[in-house]
Amino acid sequence: MLKKDAQHLVHVLRENADLKIGVDELRFLRGSGLNHDHVVLGDTGWLARVPRGNSPLTGDEYLARQDAVYRAAMPSRHTPALLTSISPRDELPHGALIVQRIDAVRKADFGKDYRSIATALASIHKTPPPTSAVPAAPGASQREYLDAMLVPALKSGRLNAGTHLLLANALEHCGQDLARMARLPALPTGFVASDTHPANFLIDRKGKAWMVDLEYATSDCPLVDTAIAACPLTRRFNPASRPTVPVGTSHKFFRAWMNDYAQGRPDSLRQTLAEARPAMQRVAMLGSLGWLAFWQTDGRATMAGVPHGTAGTGMPWPETT
Repeated sequence: MLKKDAQHLVHVLRENADLKIGVDELRFLRGSGLNHDHVVLGDTGWLARVPRGNSPLTGDEYLARQDAVYRAAMPSRHTPALLTSISPRDELPHGALIVQRIDAVRKADFGKDYRSIATALASIHKTPPPTSAVPAAPGASQREYLDAMLVPALKSGRLNAGTHLLLANALEHCGQDLARMARLPALPTGFVASDTHPANFLIDRKGKAWMVDLEYATSDCPLVDTAIAACPLTRRFNPASRPTVPVGTSHKFFRAWMNDYAQGRPDSLRQTLAEARPAMQRVAMLGSLGWLAFWQTDGRATMAGVPHGTAGTGMPWPETT
């Protein structure tokens, strides 16, 4: 790490977050995400989430959105607390969020931690979304995701004929699933984290699950989150996690989430959620396939110009972390 770049970061933190730490106290977490670098800020208990600059939003818009969702999620007590956000500047071109560093022992494994994940999601789903989140039809955020990921992949001409036909047919059926869900009575919408694959949950020493990545949080049906968390493809996002789980685990997960989320609410809500669940699971599976198709066709090129580990400052990774 270049000394002058580290000094810039330390100066920004001191002036904007009142964190007085030295250069040698910074610790960069290697390989901790596609869109952000993460810097442990010494023994302060805080961590900097530094965008890599590959969002379609401008730096100020992006930081404002992130600030809003992290603040809104804090009452759930299953997401990192937000200390402050630092606006973009010369020393930090894309700004940064200063969030609580979770004292975790590992990333979540769905087979082991499904009950903890269910508890975390139910708590998040009972938390009001940020005022900036516009309520939408159930599953609308997933339709937008497919339009951004899968549709360009289908138009790229880089998928083989069999894969293209399979995904195009699945996308058509997905539209039918979403239309069916829209006709269900009183399907709830509210705060959803969206990117709820198990690798985005950290498990602390007490077994509590923390959802640490709220980049795509929005307002939608909470079944979006439960479907993504239970999707078999998303388990592969954490190499240390088992891709297969015992039969019935996904059902136990959904039942644990439902018992917490719907507690004290009408039985009709449980019935509606159970009826919509299979359709949302199919949508989530297609979303994961859409991400893989995007990565195979356009994703690598999109990310090629964004160096991992530079923390948006030009700072290279240290040799050790």
